[in-house]
Amino acid sequence: MPSPKPKPDTTAAVDAFMATLEHPHKAEIEALRRLILAVAPTVAEGVKWNAPSFRTTEYLATVNLRAKGGLGLVVHLGAKVRETAVT
Repeated sequence: MPSPKPKPDTTAAVDAFMATLEHPHKAEIEALRRLILAVAPTVAEGVKWNAPSFRTTEYLATVNLRAKGGLGLVVHLGAKVRETAVT
Protein backbone atom coordinates (compact mmCIF):
# COMPACT_ATOMS: atom_id res chain seq x y z
CA MET A 1 0.00 0.00 0.00
CA PRO A 2 1.53 3.37 -1.01
CA SER A 3 2.03 6.01 1.66
CA PRO A 4 -0.58 8.78 1.73
CA LYS A 5 0.15 11.88 -0.34
CA PRO A 6 1.22 14.83 1.85
CA LYS A 7 -1.10 17.84 2.10
CA PRO A 8 -0.28 20.28 -0.71
CA ASP A 9 0.50 23.20 1.66
CA THR A 10 3.59 21.56 3.19
CA THR A 11 7.31 21.26 2.63
CA ALA A 12 6.77 17.48 2.59
CA ALA A 13 4.55 17.91 -0.49
CA VAL A 14 7.24 19.96 -2.24
CA ASP A 15 9.92 17.42 -1.28
CA ALA A 16 7.80 14.61 -2.75
CA PHE A 17 7.08 16.66 -5.87
CA MET A 18 10.75 17.53 -6.39
CA ALA A 19 11.82 13.91 -5.89
CA THR A 20 9.97 12.94 -9.07
CA LEU A 21 10.45 16.15 -11.07
CA GLU A 22 12.27 15.80 -14.37
CA HIS A 23 13.30 19.28 -15.48
CA PRO A 24 16.49 20.57 -17.13
CA HIS A 25 16.83 23.22 -14.39
CA LYS A 26 15.97 21.09 -11.36
CA ALA A 27 19.16 22.09 -9.50
CA GLU A 28 18.39 25.77 -10.04
CA ILE A 29 14.79 25.27 -8.88
CA GLU A 30 16.12 23.70 -5.66
CA ALA A 31 18.51 26.66 -5.21
CA LEU A 32 15.67 29.16 -5.78
CA ARG A 33 13.57 27.26 -3.27
CA ARG A 34 16.29 27.54 -0.61
CA LEU A 35 16.77 31.27 -1.32
CA ILE A 36 13.08 32.11 -1.07
CA LEU A 37 12.59 30.11 2.13
CA ALA A 38 15.60 31.88 3.68
CA VAL A 39 14.05 35.34 3.18
CA ALA A 40 12.03 35.20 6.40
CA PRO A 41 10.78 32.57 8.84
CA THR A 42 7.19 33.43 7.85
CA VAL A 43 7.72 32.17 4.28
CA ALA A 44 6.36 28.66 3.75
CA GLU A 45 5.96 26.45 0.70
CA GLY A 46 3.54 24.09 -0.90
CA VAL A 47 2.47 22.74 -4.29
CA LYS A 48 0.18 25.01 -6.32
CA TRP A 49 -0.47 24.68 -10.06
CA ASN A 50 1.58 21.46 -9.95
CA ALA A 51 4.75 23.40 -9.05
CA PRO A 52 6.64 24.59 -5.97
CA SER A 53 4.93 27.69 -4.57
CA PHE A 54 5.63 30.07 -1.72
CA ARG A 55 3.38 31.88 0.73
CA THR A 56 3.13 33.89 3.90
CA THR A 57 -0.58 34.27 4.70
CA GLU A 58 -1.44 33.59 1.03
CA TYR A 59 0.49 32.33 -1.98
CA LEU A 60 2.75 34.98 -3.44
CA ALA A 61 4.91 33.16 -6.02
CA THR A 62 5.02 29.92 -8.01
CA VAL A 63 7.87 28.44 -10.02
CA ASN A 64 7.02 28.34 -13.75
CA LEU A 65 7.98 24.84 -14.87
CA ARG A 66 6.77 25.23 -18.45
CA ALA A 67 9.78 27.24 -19.61
CA LYS A 68 12.61 24.84 -20.43
CA GLY A 69 15.06 27.53 -21.61
CA GLY A 70 15.40 29.19 -18.23
CA LEU A 71 13.89 29.59 -14.82
CA GLY A 72 10.67 31.54 -14.27
CA LEU A 73 8.83 32.70 -11.18
CA VAL A 74 5.18 33.81 -11.32
CA VAL A 75 4.59 36.57 -8.76
CA HIS A 76 0.93 36.43 -7.72
CA LEU A 77 0.55 39.75 -5.93
CA GLY A 78 2.40 41.97 -8.37
CA ALA A 79 3.87 45.23 -7.11
CA LYS A 80 0.93 46.19 -4.90
CA VAL A 81 1.64 47.06 -1.27
CA ARG A 82 -0.41 44.82 1.00
CA GLU A 83 -0.70 44.45 4.71
CA THR A 84 0.45 40.81 4.38
CA ALA A 85 3.87 41.86 3.03
CA VAL A 86 6.91 40.10 4.50
CA THR A 87 8.78 42.33 6.92
